[in-house]
Amino acid sequence: MTNSEKFQELTLIYPNIFVDADHFANRLGNKRATSVYNWLNSSNPNGKNRAKIAEIFNLKVDIWMEEFFSKKSFHTRIKSGEFNVISKVDRSKENIDRYIYHNKEEEKVEMLDSCNDMENPLSLFECAKRLKSEDRAKEALELIKKIEDGNWDYKYNNHNKIEHLKAILLSHKTIEDWDGALDILKTLYSSSKYHLEKPEIVTLIASNYKRKALSSRRLEEIDIDLLVQAYSIYKEAYKLKDSQERYYDAINFAYIHNIIDVIEPKYADKREIDELYRELKSVWRIDKSSWWEVSSDCEFLMLLGNVNLAISNINYFFDFNTVTRFDIETTIRQLKLYIDFTKDKSAIMLYDHLKESMNYLAL
Repeated sequence: MTNSEKFQELTLIYPNIFVDADHFANRLGNKRATSVYNWLNSSNPNGKNRAKIAEIFNLKVDIWMEEFFSKKSFHTRIKSGEFNVISKVDRSKENIDRYIYHNKEEEKVEMLDSCNDMENPLSLFECAKRLKSEDRAKEALELIKKIEDGNWDYKYNNHNKIEHLKAILLSHKTIEDWDGALDILKTLYSSSKYHLEKPEIVTLIASNYKRKALSSRRLEEIDIDLLVQAYSIYKEAYKLKDSQERYYDAINFAYIHNIIDVIEPKYADKREIDELYRELKSVWRIDKSSWWEVSSDCEFLMLLGNVNLAISNINYFFDFNTVTRFDIETTIRQLKLYIDFTKDKSAIMLYDHLKESMNYLAL
């Protein structure tokens, strides 16, 4: 089935959501229904519109990537709920199990200083967490494997948090097993609803799709379907998180939005990220002493074309706060990746300023 055919079927499956072309165009934020009529008449929706359509129908963006060989199979699988997005509000409406394997008791353990107790799964897990915090992902993964190989109740009672950590480690820059991480994360999302308690799971799914899509560092080699998946899932993670935690997913969504605009310039439009930024700022109380929050706000300003204010705010932060080399280099890497694909002049200005600042601050 083509994407146009999928859209046509969705309008039949969800007539109360679609209503008519004008109503649907309004929900998309379009003043005119021309695009909707085009999709109903064999024209395929572009990347960002595919993400928006899935969001309106409360479906995972995977519906566009999945191959369906008949309208009947499409109807059957859509109506099965397989592609439904489980939103945060469902927590108050349904009796949701928090875990596949429920913890039998609260275990409070301080971070261990060593990994001497190699026969204690709890000790191994805490050591793996410490190694992960020290960027020693491969060693941490070895400890997780030792837990998995053991015949311990702990392994079964704490299945989700072990899998969660394993997915983070597989996603690490020194390992980059994105598919392995995604297999774990999607299982946690689909079978246990674990993501409602730990929305970071959704962020990790999005970031792994993003890394896969942008791994080539060449615009013409970007997998647009993977990028659209990341774009859509960052938006879902944004909605799941509390107000103070949303900025990370919002800024990643905005970066991908602008990269897609370069790939599909005909549909370039900054209104959506402008609206998202205004919505975010209405609930987000930025911690002025946090590099991550201040830099994310400045990156948003840069993406919206206000790079001079972004640089001014960065300078103000430097005047009253300290920043580590690791922190500032992380932001620089994000900017460099974005510049590789977009050649955005505002991003280059901010990138150059941060590089100069590192010299000035003697980092």
